Amino acid sequence: MPGRRRASPRPALNSELARAFAARFLAMPVLGCPAALRAGQAAYLPGGEGSVAGRLAPVLSSLSATIHRYDTATLATTAKLAANLLLLSQITALAESFAVGRSGGLSDDQLRELLGGSALVAPGIQNRFEDMLTGQQDGWWTTVLGAKDASLAINVARGADVELPEAEAVKQLYDKAAALRRVASGRPGRPGPPPLARAGRLPGCPVHDPAGW
Repeated sequence: MPGRRRASPRPALNSELARAFAARFLAMPVLGCPAALRAGQAAYLPGGEGSVAGRLAPVLSSLSATIHRYDTATLATTAKLAANLLLLSQITALAESFAVGRSGGLSDDQLRELLGGSALVAPGIQNRFEDMLTGQQDGWWTTVLGAKDASLAINVARGADVELPEAEAVKQLYDKAAALRRVASGRPGRPGPPPLARAGRLPGCPVHDPAGW
């Protein structure tokens, strides 16, 4: 596995790497926040030649009990993008739910009581609930990366002549949040904003301006 990437690569890039390093390359997208990773609760999505995956199986099994194996690097990357798009949409929906509640007069405590333990809030964003509600958090993802992953997901679907109107809207929101954060920080030319869980003019998310990016 030459190198390590924090962001989701293009499926085509993983295909190129798989061709160039056929006997050595294994795509390894990961689903889970840093805390889940440390606790061994993340999901790993290895994709590539079975011989490479077999050699790494003992390592993977020591990292997590949740391993989703794919025959190609492209499939593994597609699985990651499908999962990330769902997460991006859920975060946006939760932020707008906060906005509706606040607009109608609900306090943060009332929103917390109403939604904090609700089954309506997916487990994958429960760990972001309090951070999004208060804006006082140490995030690990950027709005730029969120917009990029939405764009990659849209391109995958477009390649099969499938339209994703909600994904298009989500991408626009993350693009706007990234641009607003750059302007608010006085550095409109910088390539990346603070982490996604901090950033904010996703509707309903307070802006929290950390010291530096």
